[in-house]
Amino acid sequence: LDGAPYVAFEQNGVICGSIGSPGQAQQNCLEGDSISVRISIGNQANGEDYFIDNIRIDAQQVTPISAGQDTLICSGTQGQLSGSGGSNYQWSGPGLSCTACANPLAQPSQSTWYTLNAVDAQGCLQDDSVWVEVISTPALNLGADTVVCSGISLLIGTSADTLSQFLWNTGDTLSQLSVTQSGLYYLIQSNICGVSVDSITVSMQQGPMPNLPVDTLLCVLSFPLDLWAGQADSYAWSTGETSDSIQVTQAGWYYVALNSACGTVMDTVSIVTGKQIGRAHV
Repeated sequence: LDGAPYVAFEQNGVICGSIGSPGQAQQNCLEGDSISVRISIGNQANGEDYFIDNIRIDAQQVTPISAGQDTLICSGTQGQLSGSGGSNYQWSGPGLSCTACANPLAQPSQSTWYTLNAVDAQGCLQDDSVWVEVISTPALNLGADTVVCSGISLLIGTSADTLSQFLWNTGDTLSQLSVTQSGLYYLIQSNICGVSVDSITVSMQQGPMPNLPVDTLLCVLSFPLDLWAGQADSYAWSTGETSDSIQVTQAGWYYVALNSACGTVMDTVSIVTGKQIGRAHV
């Protein structure tokens, strides 16, 4: 046999009437075929002797070479590679404890392929590859504590990772959480290399809430009058003052800008001493 799927004879002969010439003839054959072969020996002067025989063509099962299953290892550790199905193993790749053995230890600095070459049971050279994924302990960081305006949702968490598991103190198991209420939130992220925990405090804040009185009629003897702006982070009065309240001693228009992380609101009041009261309350 000179390789499948055909047979070849290097002597005088014809195989099943296939196209060929004396001295070499070939016939394509399928697995399981039985063919009749006539082999002739002699020459025209002395006559011809021959014999007829049958030959069956069967495919031989080839045992594949295996480099093993793709695997995960933690950064800085070693993983076991598992070659099988042959002999004369030869591995290639970084950080191997040996290259001419079946089961070397591998310690790559980053994810990489390892290739195995070996001779199978039929004496043929085969190769196979295996992927080694290098991962680290999660480095979780939810960021600094933050303030969010009421009515706005805040998305906290980390990027999705199919190699990790996630657990929030709310019971959620996704990598990110939508927050609409003030509170302390913490996340546990774990993989085969370890566990990381981090927390964040979220404060929901209302926008500025003005509190100036409605326009007011005052007698001169009622001065001074205290005006309180309301709730905000900072204040800017028309008088130039920046406190949450001022004291006025004369009639007139007064306004204040209330500022917070959630915006700015203006409020005004008109104080008069006559009978007419103007209203300009916002």
